[in-house]
Formats: sequence, C-alpha cells, structure tokens
Amino acid sequence: MRLVVRAAAVAIAIACTSCGPEKSYTITEAGFGPVALGMSIEEAEKLLGVRLQKDDYLDHEDCRYHTPVAGYRGLSFMTSLGKIVRIDVHRSEKPADPVSIATREGAKTGDAEARVLELYKGRIKVGPHFYGGLPSHYLRIYDDAGKVRLIFETNDKGIVTMYRSGREPEVEFVEGCV
Repeated sequence: MRLVVRAAAVAIAIACTSCGPEKSYTITEAGFGPVALGMSIEEAEKLLGVRLQKDDYLDHEDCRYHTPVAGYRGLSFMTSLGKIVRIDVHRSEKPADPVSIATREGAKTGDAEARVLELYKGRIKVGPHFYGGLPSHYLRIYDDAGKVRLIFETNDKGIVTMYRSGREPEVEFVEGCV
C-alpha cells in the first residue's frame, strides 16, 4: 500500500511540474532564467510554462509588452519586431504582496539604493531620475563592453521601485514602448 501511495505522489509531482509555484529564476543582463534577450514570445512561453498576454494599448508590432497571465508578478517582456529586447520588474503596490524576482546578484524591488550600489560596485553610475529628479535616481549597470544592461529606478526615499534589463537602446527607454 505504501508503495502505491508513494508511486502516486511521484506521478502527481512529475505531472504538475508547471502546476505548482513559479520557478525562482533571476534577472541577468542576458535575460530571465532560461529566457534570453532575442528570443520570441513563443519560445519564452514554452520555457516558462506560462502564456504571456500581449498589451492592448498599441496597434503596431514595433514595440509591445507581454506579461505572464499567471505567476511571475511584476514581470513584463518588451518586444521589438517580435523579439524580446527588455525585461521589466515593477514593485507591487501592495506592501503585503511583495515582488520577489531578483537579479542574479540579489537586488530586487523594495531594496535600498545603498544595497544596489554595494552589489554592483565598480559597474554602476548614479544619475537623476527623468521624472522624479533628485533625490530619486537611475542606477545604471554597465557590462564589460561599457554598455548599459540594467537600470534600477529609485524613489525620493532611496527605495528601488522598478528595474529593467535589456539591450541598448531599449533598456534606456524612459516610457517603455510609448
């Protein structure tokens, strides 16, 4: 009897690998977990095991946003001509419901600016926020070739409200696809 119960539990676990909680992937300069910049949305959906809903506020394919219909709260993928070029992570508006997607180094929304500065020491430049001005900041992370790959946005309290990873020039777009 125990063998039958154990076999049934294993079968359910195998069948539900995409049924359970989302996998804890991280954001890097190259993508999100198995999803790499340059992939199509269809490839990303297969790798993540979740459908990505296309935005409905634009009517052209030059630039679109796609968000998971389930799980991965706060995450969105920007596409240009059908290819992923940027990944955004936004802070939850509900303090009791934090977004847990972090970078490979461990930075995430809700972190203090000082933590991000320490995590990316030697690769980061601080500048004023486009809208908030000082004391809000953009924290730009550069790769070895000198290109911006990650940008953290902080508010006037020095807290990360969102961040994005991507290719230039899209990673620098202040308004996203607008």
